[in-house]
Amino acid sequence: LQNKEGISLERINPKERTQWANNWHSAAKTEGFATPTRKNSQQRSNEVADLSFRVDPPLFTPNLDGLNDVCTIFYQTAQPGTLASVQILDPAGRLLRVLAARSLLGTQGYWYWDGRDELGNLLTAGNYLLVLTTYTLQGVIRHYRQGISLWR
Repeated sequence: LQNKEGISLERINPKERTQWANNWHSAAKTEGFATPTRKNSQQRSNEVADLSFRVDPPLFTPNLDGLNDVCTIFYQTAQPGTLASVQILDPAGRLLRVLAARSLLGTQGYWYWDGRDELGNLLTAGNYLLVLTTYTLQGVIRHYRQGISLWR
């Protein structure tokens, strides 16, 4: 982190020793760099694989009728300190929207996509590609892809 001011340190595993340096990590940006009165954003769940995510619903209708107006991308990761970039591409591979740009993740969280591009324009009905890229402290980079359909 370039700016460490106002960023909380969190215990990764509350059952491990507090004096163990590897049991501490900065709070996630997605949680406002602090989680007072809530579960630590970097708390590790041992049963989670490297990363799992799901898109809900995979077909959404941003027509403001109150039903499936946004698409939610849920994630869960086992590695504290994981960074992620989340992008929405059109079928030709053109970048339409950046939901996250190398954001520090908690062990779980989510992003919303409202069917709009970077300029705030509602996109046409069709199929789009979610590209999620993760970066670990060990230098491992992984790419995940998931189709999303927008219907109006």
